[in-house]
Amino acid sequence: MTIEELYQHVGDAPVVTTDSRRVPSGSLFVAIRGERFDGNRYVDDALRAGAAFVITDCEDKADDPRCCVVGDTIAALKALARLHRKAIGLPIIGITGTNGKTTTKELVAAVLAEKYCVLATEGNLNNDIGVPLTLLRLRREHEVGVIEMGASHPGDIATLAETACPDIAVITNVGCAHIQGFGSLEGVAKTKGELYDFVGREGGTMVGCSDEETVAQLLHDREQRASVVWYGSGADSRARGEHPRLTPLLSFDISLDGDAPTTIGTQMAGAYNMNNYLAAATIGLMMHVDKPSIIHALEAYTPRLGRSQVVETRGRLLIIDAYNANPSSMRVAMDNLCAIEGRTPVAIIGDMRELGSVSHEEHRRVIQQLIDRQIPMAVLVGKELQIALKDTDTNHTTHFLTYDETQLLADDIDRVIRLLPNDAAVLVKASRGLRLDNIATLLINGD
Repeated sequence: MTIEELYQHVGDAPVVTTDSRRVPSGSLFVAIRGERFDGNRYVDDALRAGAAFVITDCEDKADDPRCCVVGDTIAALKALARLHRKAIGLPIIGITGTNGKTTTKELVAAVLAEKYCVLATEGNLNNDIGVPLTLLRLRREHEVGVIEMGASHPGDIATLAETACPDIAVITNVGCAHIQGFGSLEGVAKTKGELYDFVGREGGTMVGCSDEETVAQLLHDREQRASVVWYGSGADSRARGEHPRLTPLLSFDISLDGDAPTTIGTQMAGAYNMNNYLAAATIGLMMHVDKPSIIHALEAYTPRLGRSQVVETRGRLLIIDAYNANPSSMRVAMDNLCAIEGRTPVAIIGDMRELGSVSHEEHRRVIQQLIDRQIPMAVLVGKELQIALKDTDTNHTTHFLTYDETQLLADDIDRVIRLLPNDAAVLVKASRGLRLDNIATLLINGD
């Protein structure tokens, strides 16, 4: 059975799963082989549980009419998703970037939902399994798709773009992240630019921020291949933002299509989020959402998943941005922390992962930023930050507390809470693997 034949069987409303523990009756089970697991071991279990069809690389299943035997099940999943995306035939917005892509995806979906039935990536299921699974959730009632695309190696975005076939491409920014996989900042930019390359070939629209130097260069290099729409503070921006203010939540003045500026208040911390809001407003304008609806969606959006959330507890402010971290997002998060007036800044931060050969230097730079900003108290979680601290001039006023891992900090949380100034604004940020969101919960619920 070929992938094309299989798609004829599953129809235009396929129920697809890669989890052998959750196999709905009549579903399609895709056996994924990874470094630490092999879904092919559970093909028979999936069929007994009610799977109608299976994609597997087990040659001994070739005679079973319920099985589609392929050489690469992930490639087959992508091919199936591409067939489905083209069969449904709705507009797709593809979003990538070093920072802000999930927030931008959520904001774009919120704006478009004012007018359309929207399917958007759930959480950050943005890799070579998550993207096709998202596309396979498309149904005839959907009118637009918003697909987040992540990457950790060269070529990742190109393959995801070939799967999703976006009509509109947004790159939020390009920064230092996943250097271990990309090799350099130039490698990051080249890979992110693969999204623009795809829509350029296909006659789509490239959208980017005029304030982001690397994104602007990517667009200028490709502007002869496709139409370009700008957002940012530039005069030619379709959605223009000015005067970001923190109270500590972000508010700013926004002008849509050259109209008089309107001040909007958001539910998120961080002046760096303004461009994410402008990206969503720009997509809304391109998709003919009326301006009052765009403003309503932007003001009503509430962040999820520990992204730039602000919580007040016992008179202190927590800025919970513990979903992920890299050098550029860490820098702007600390800038935001220090911009909050009337508060004593405190940083609870953890290691940044997947930085490869630049890891030590980038962690040392974070330590120096804490000192240069005269942040009086900093809690460091992880061995990379502790090593960097040892290599930093000890003649400073910042009081450092160090913990090898998050659980050790959790065990000592009562002491940390007692040390916090009563007027503290506390930034909680680290790479996701450190699970500093657990610390935020303890800070909220602690004595």
